[in-house]
Amino acid sequence: MNITFNLNQAAEVTAFMGYSYSNTRVVTFFSRKPMPKGSHNVKWYSTNNEGVIIKAPPGKYFMYGNWAYTLASNAIYVKSGAHITGISVEPVIFDPTSHKEGGLRSTANISFNLTGDALVELSVVDAKTGLIVAYRKYSDLLSGSNTIEWDGRNGAGEFIAPGKFRIGVRAVDTTGYASLLQYTLLRIYY
Repeated sequence: MNITFNLNQAAEVTAFMGYSYSNTRVVTFFSRKPMPKGSHNVKWYSTNNEGVIIKAPPGKYFMYGNWAYTLASNAIYVKSGAHITGISVEPVIFDPTSHKEGGLRSTANISFNLTGDALVELSVVDAKTGLIVAYRKYSDLLSGSNTIEWDGRNGAGEFIAPGKFRIGVRAVDTTGYASLLQYTLLRIYY
């Protein structure tokens, strides 16, 4: 789901998803994030903060909400830490047992933008169980456009069973700051 909202002036924004007719937050997208005037987007894949796909209880539906705390006209914010934006995976249906030209095994290519130099952590989460089935670290990635490869294997070197998976990526910079996980979806089929 792509949610668009507009700010008529710079503000700190808290955005979340909750249930209708209740004061229950299901997921917080960001809390008091400084944002400039203009149009902004939030993408949500019907998952909670742990990346597990969720459904609304019977008789309820999901309801988006946000709060904007306007900033003074002379406010100055110092941004720190590396962040991930624009994540995608290719192919979206992946057969890790297949081969590409030259006989090399196929890989899933996860592309994203990095706002600062950082180590990048990859978590592969089973969409059905919510369990992390694979985890990798990619060190010394530079700010800008990046692509990392994943071979479809777990930590024991075994191919992961077919199914739907959430590919989570986060940046950890040299100060230890870790960004929020950004997710995209991948299906393994063979």
